[in-house]
Amino acid sequence: MSPRAVVIGVGNEWRGDDGAGIAAARQVGARLARQVVVHELDGEPARLLDAWDGAELAIVIDAVRSGAPAGSVRRIDAASLESAGTAGSSHGGGIGTAYRLGRALGRLPQRLVVLGIEVDETAHGRVLSAAATEGLSRAASEAVALVEVVGAEGRT
Repeated sequence: MSPRAVVIGVGNEWRGDDGAGIAAARQVGARLARQVVVHELDGEPARLLDAWDGAELAIVIDAVRSGAPAGSVRRIDAASLESAGTAGSSHGGGIGTAYRLGRALGRLPQRLVVLGIEVDETAHGRVLSAAATEGLSRAASEAVALVEVVGAEGRT
């Protein structure tokens, strides 16, 4: 049976703020352990496809650099992934490439939401900046709200 909701944290927790997506996914998992499947990935497209395959809702949380203030959270429209190779991700063509492959192969979730946490420092080390920590908490709260909506819709 396919999961109703998956949360995918993308990043490298050994690169400072780049671990924000993974930390946010962990927060969601801790809050909604029975309602979601959580994956921690490096952004490689085939692994993303496998993680979200068959899901009703897939939420991908990743560190981004778009020029917005550090700690900002933005929802990236899945349709924009069609043309934007990385959508600001710090992981090559990961999410954008996975989206295009998933569409071509019929392996997209019913609904895909990408939450980008604007980051600043991605040097070596496991310490997240204060801005990234605040941003990941906001991203986790937004992801929880999205999962709860899907759960409520399933009960009607």
